[in-house]
Amino acid sequence: MNVNTILEIVNPKPRCTGTGLITLDIVMAQYAQAEPRYWAGGSCGNVLTILSYIGWDSNPIARLGNDVAGKYLVKDMETWGVNCSNICLSNSISTPIIIEILSNGRNGIPLHRWKWVCPNCGSRLPTYRPLPFKEIGKISKDALNSNIFYFDRVARSNVELAKISKNLGAIIIFEPSRTRNDGIFEECLEIADIVKYSRGKNGNFRKAIEKINVPLEIETLGSEGIRYRSGNDTQDREWNTMPAYRIGNGIKDTAGSGDWCSAGVIHAICRFGRQHFKNLTHEAIQYAINFGQALAALNCHYIGARGLMYDVSREDLEILIQNIWDSKSISHIVEKEELPFVSSQINCPGCMNTNPSRKII
Repeated sequence: MNVNTILEIVNPKPRCTGTGLITLDIVMAQYAQAEPRYWAGGSCGNVLTILSYIGWDSNPIARLGNDVAGKYLVKDMETWGVNCSNICLSNSISTPIIIEILSNGRNGIPLHRWKWVCPNCGSRLPTYRPLPFKEIGKISKDALNSNIFYFDRVARSNVELAKISKNLGAIIIFEPSRTRNDGIFEECLEIADIVKYSRGKNGNFRKAIEKINVPLEIETLGSEGIRYRSGNDTQDREWNTMPAYRIGNGIKDTAGSGDWCSAGVIHAICRFGRQHFKNLTHEAIQYAINFGQALAALNCHYIGARGLMYDVSREDLEILIQNIWDSKSISHIVEKEELPFVSSQINCPGCMNTNPSRKII
């Protein structure tokens, strides 16, 4: 496999639009005694920002808080060329915040856990709020005219945006975080061209998706790799399993690896448009998954869900991915620079109600 071919960007640049979980991630590495680091995160935020890093034109649609967290999140995404003109900063809500705690696990391999409560006041941190349905009309058709539309949260407005985008020719990618036993969830599956989910979260997902013939279904299996199936009613729908890459020593953080895999698969099989997607072969799908897996494995050597981006240029990425493909494993990775962190601390809305001077960190 040749990475130069897969990283090639067509002209005009492929375009992605998406909506769903976009958060401010606060990453605390307890074992390193380092300053907390702040990044734009969430599955939707990560996937669209990674695609922009690779060379896409990325356009998130979201409603966030008009607060320090929201402004820093937007600034981070814009640093990577993301078009944030359809992110509304509202005074009526707070920007979602997730805290990632990194600690040493067994055999010195770092473990991560998530916190959704403020470490100071114990109140729940702000969570995802979908775009109100009445606001859909304010989103221009040009913004929804993309190669792909990505969403990871079940909401009526998200489904409607996906439908509009699909009617304009977009490939629809749905990456649910959990199942829901309602009609909206089934609509998400029915409209999707690609559905990707992790084995640990499938729950009743299997029953729901068995009723719907998704063109490409991808299930991640952690260290065991990935399995997928594709085709229509007349084709073979057997599962195909692909092993994971050997990551080796030097793992720093596995968070965000699934988002890198998603972005890699999307880039490899969606950048040429819907007609190309309809004619995909198994070889092309496996090629794309291999690329996504390589990106995911590589990011494990950096702190943060998108830590790789802050340390590796796109040109150097080509070299690293080619080395992984040639060896089927990751050799020694050297982190060149300290990853950035924001100096202004972030307000917790709960703390602000009782002690306005208190910060999360």
